[in-house]
Amino acid sequence: MSTVMPTSIHEMLLGRPPPPSEQGATGLIRRLLELLANEAVDSSTNTLLSYSLVKLAREKGDSIDEVFGTIETKPEADAWAVFDQGVKDVYELEDKLLEIKSLLPQSLSLEPDNTMDGKAGIEAWESKRTELLDHLGKFQSRAADETPWEQRCDDASLFRSLMRKIKLSESQLNSPALKVAVDALNNVLTNIDEYPSAKITFGIKAAWLVKAAISEYKSTTNPNRRRYLAQDDVWTAAKSVALLISSTATALQVQAKYQEFVSKLDISAVTLAAQTYFDLIKASIKVSRPFMARSKVLVDYSRLLVIQYNGNKTTEGEEAVNQAIAKCSRALAAAKNVPLDGEVTSRASIVKAFEDAEGQLGAALKLYPSIDAPGLSVKMQQAEKEDEDRLAGLKGRASKVSAKVDNSLP
Repeated sequence: MSTVMPTSIHEMLLGRPPPPSEQGATGLIRRLLELLANEAVDSSTNTLLSYSLVKLAREKGDSIDEVFGTIETKPEADAWAVFDQGVKDVYELEDKLLEIKSLLPQSLSLEPDNTMDGKAGIEAWESKRTELLDHLGKFQSRAADETPWEQRCDDASLFRSLMRKIKLSESQLNSPALKVAVDALNNVLTNIDEYPSAKITFGIKAAWLVKAAISEYKSTTNPNRRRYLAQDDVWTAAKSVALLISSTATALQVQAKYQEFVSKLDISAVTLAAQTYFDLIKASIKVSRPFMARSKVLVDYSRLLVIQYNGNKTTEGEEAVNQAIAKCSRALAAAKNVPLDGEVTSRASIVKAFEDAEGQLGAALKLYPSIDAPGLSVKMQQAEKEDEDRLAGLKGRASKVSAKVDNSLP
């Protein structure tokens, strides 16, 4: 016995509705169903939920038409009762369909440019899924803890799509820890039927953010952010989410681990400033001896600045911290590989760089009254004198050694 297959998804969802001239009381219902079917066909997430919702509503509309079609065969008293009930059913179905504003989530991209876009996409997807499940519950009854098969299929499809996108892009970030995290998520996907939907949701979210973070690593122009996203502990946090899904942990425990991963990605400007400060420390190690004492003062006060900013985060403070540390970094970079007897012109440009750094750092320090901002100038003067005294002492010793050698020559 052959089965006649629908010629399109539209036909599968809408059946073969009667022409408009014969739709009668369900005319508005048919038009609403057509609009929803168009959206369902265009959906890239929650697709089967959307299909089922349209199909169940269409079947309800068909049953209403069938009931109206029996009125002529009923006794008068029964006909009136059937008519009254049919009208109520029309209003009820129209209300349900009008409540469905759209089947498609807003602002959702499976190719997020950064983690912020990724989180926005996750929120849009999950919010729309919850909304669709609520609408679906008005057409079919299910237990409170029952996951519709449509949701499980949609979630698996979305998970699979995200992992394919990760596979295509993970080489952009050369990190063994990332590869381990991706393997752990793939293991969850392979055995997806073994885990409850509540846990799988966090696997999807983690994969979404992994894809977003890889994209951000590739596109960001912030070297600190780029370096941070390459760190192992970021991807270890993603791996931990996957491993917990695969374990006997509860959904709440998985949720807590997922939030840790989100926190790892939500790197604040404070931490970025701290990383910049760490770069400053590394740069100070390479500063030549004639500027060592002044470099240490800049590094010490930069540390105080970052600590204060950490306790009182403001946009003004963030800009001031970044500008001050950038100036200090330039001064320290200029003071590398300076010979002890460097040319006057070279020394003058370096001294100017240190003065600029002192000025920018002093301006930033004024935002935080607990730091002795005027003390910076005093410390820099003392450090300059110390650098010069040390250098003069070294030159004095060197000249004595040179004279001693000259006197010993025949």
